[in-house]
Amino acid sequence: MTGKLSLDTKNNRTLSNDRRQESKKDLDEGIESTVLLNRLLVDSFRGLKNAEFCKLNRVNYVVGENNSGKTSVLEALVAGGCYSDSRFFLDTMLARSQKMILEGVKNMLRPVGEEISRITITFSNGSTLKTELTCKERTEILQSDNKIKNKRLLTMTVNSIFGDGQLSEPKTFWVNFEQNDKKTFLRRDPSLEHKKKNRIPCQFVSFSRFDRTDKILEVLDGVFINNQREKLLDVLKIFDPNVVNFEVVGEDRQILVFGKDDHESDPLYLNDYGNGMYKAFYIACAALQATNGILLIDELEAGIHHRALVDFITYLDTISKKQNIQLFITTHSLELLDVARQTHHDGDMVVYKIKRGEGKSVVKRINHNDMDLLRGELGVDIR
Repeated sequence: MTGKLSLDTKNNRTLSNDRRQESKKDLDEGIESTVLLNRLLVDSFRGLKNAEFCKLNRVNYVVGENNSGKTSVLEALVAGGCYSDSRFFLDTMLARSQKMILEGVKNMLRPVGEEISRITITFSNGSTLKTELTCKERTEILQSDNKIKNKRLLTMTVNSIFGDGQLSEPKTFWVNFEQNDKKTFLRRDPSLEHKKKNRIPCQFVSFSRFDRTDKILEVLDGVFINNQREKLLDVLKIFDPNVVNFEVVGEDRQILVFGKDDHESDPLYLNDYGNGMYKAFYIACAALQATNGILLIDELEAGIHHRALVDFITYLDTISKKQNIQLFITTHSLELLDVARQTHHDGDMVVYKIKRGEGKSVVKRINHNDMDLLRGELGVDIR
């Protein structure tokens, strides 16, 4: 599916200061959105211990040093139940494992020093979703053709209880990882898809995921189906005001971008523009597919120049407000937080600073108006 659109040079524009004012005006004119998640409690998940994120807002930034657990916070939201299908859940759990090797899988699934991950999500209506992920390993001896082989198995069991005071019956499913002759195979509970009743629209974009072409095309197809193509053109024009159209072409489905001057030169593929434009395009696709749900973005600023970052954050803020999306964004950049402080409304944004403590993760909540507190703590001024 390519979603054909005729070339139109009249739409050559970028998100200028005037456009940013228009976006803010849209927000001021009563476009309502709700906060889906109110609290995240991670008793144990990967490197996170006793980490509580309370009073979640519409826009939530997570900051901290390397290996403090920022990305794990986003993954904990998925592990805790914020997913709509099992493939997305498994992709999130295994994305950081470079190869499908049992040891790597085990390290990705188990919290440090424990066998059980425990995550509790509280929704804005008071309902709770409690999830336990248990990983157990065993070895089976196989005999065939007078040869004895060992088969290692790692079973991940996910037990979720959803309720609004009086908890319902737990919903359980399993996933097996089997290693034989140094190859690892995955088998899923065949009833897994039928057990996911409380489906939460969720999209995850990270520095390690956004360059996977099959993922961006899959999300892009959903954008075409919903006739939201013009909103993606707005993103491309942030980076190149001359862009007038884009198409998905060829058997390998490459994204081709057309400019108003392409009668004098050949159009360029999206990859030719660099990582910043490509990543912003993918984030925009994901946002449009996360309506009435949550969007998780890991290191949003990576590859995006400051001049484009201002307009892109304005675009993302407007889209998330209109599409009723709760944002969770990790960052190393106080430059990004500076832009965010100027873009998001005072009551819409919160920052969580996370660091490793003795036996637990230390989480500090910082309101929009108190972001000056980050100056000394992170070493750079918020302007």
